[in-house]
Amino acid sequence: VTIAIACVESGYGRSHYAQTRNNHMGIRVYKNGQAGYRTFDSTAACFNYFSGMFEMERYQPLHALESSAPEDWIRLLCECGYNHREHYIHKIIKMIRFIDLDKLDQAIA
Repeated sequence: VTIAIACVESGYGRSHYAQTRNNHMGIRVYKNGQAGYRTFDSTAACFNYFSGMFEMERYQPLHALESSAPEDWIRLLCECGYNHREHYIHKIIKMIRFIDLDKLDQAIA
């Protein structure tokens, strides 16, 4: 799911925000009533921040999710406030299928 979000949000790492702010996840920042995109020192810092976000109170319902289906996780992520556009869920699912990311969740024999 993380890889799919990064691909969609950053245009495979080619977006302006990915190139100039190391923001590959579309992470927003709000200061003085203004919305913008957060700047990170590195790509790794962006991904670390993204992973750490799920410790925030608003994302706690994700920890209780019993389903392992990516669709359910993405839907709940959006319900927690990550993205409010309905088409976003479909874009992420489409990306998972397009680049076969579901294979990363399969056990290796």
